[in-house]
Amino acid sequence: MRRVGLVLGGILALLSGLGARAETLRLVTEEVAPINMAGPGAGEVRGISTELLEKALTEIHLPYAISLHSWARAYDMALHGRDICVYSTSRTEEREPLFKWVGPIVKDRWVLFGRIDGPALTSLEDARSHSIGGHYDSASTRYLKELGFQIDEVADFHSNMRRVAARRIDYAASGLLGGAYAIAHDQELADIVPVLAFKDIDLYLACNKSVPDKIVNRLNAVLQRLGEDGTVAATIRHYQ
Repeated sequence: MRRVGLVLGGILALLSGLGARAETLRLVTEEVAPINMAGPGAGEVRGISTELLEKALTEIHLPYAISLHSWARAYDMALHGRDICVYSTSRTEEREPLFKWVGPIVKDRWVLFGRIDGPALTSLEDARSHSIGGHYDSASTRYLKELGFQIDEVADFHSNMRRVAARRIDYAASGLLGGAYAIAHDQELADIVPVLAFKDIDLYLACNKSVPDKIVNRLNAVLQRLGEDGTVAATIRHYQ
């Protein structure tokens, strides 16, 4: 009887440990269409990265919830909140030790966008004498500031593009996927074009360190397969 009691006690302890963990993985993101964006339904989140992550999470049978926030808020939530992950996140040297990483989900390219009648650039150095807008606390903004550029920051990248259109700044730093989508869907940006690509990047799901390695490893395996079987490419084409 004593042995049975010990076994039952061990089972109860394990069940208690499971119950103490969050039953749902929380994913937080920002509005950067078509990578992550609000859907047509109330509280719905869509986009390239969102759809790929949903496929992976469904395949491993992990419950999840997704919500939109400002980038600074979403990043802080994942950095400090248990069982929270933020996407689509550039995996920089500074961020590397702060999270557990899933991906890459999708590849992108940082670009300076300018007016079609604006000055041409042959290198990033040519932009030093011009005004550049950045997305507050984004990896592209930090990258340019580390190179010594003066960046005028705003809360979201779409506002940046509109500042270029209004001739308030010369260039906006943005991902190519998001910038091209904004131009195609906003008539106010009809005269904005990609002027100079300055860095290729991979975008990831960055998870709080409380997320179990088992979950991270399983998600990485599924995302790798989605890239190899053409699902990632097909999802990107769907949003173009």
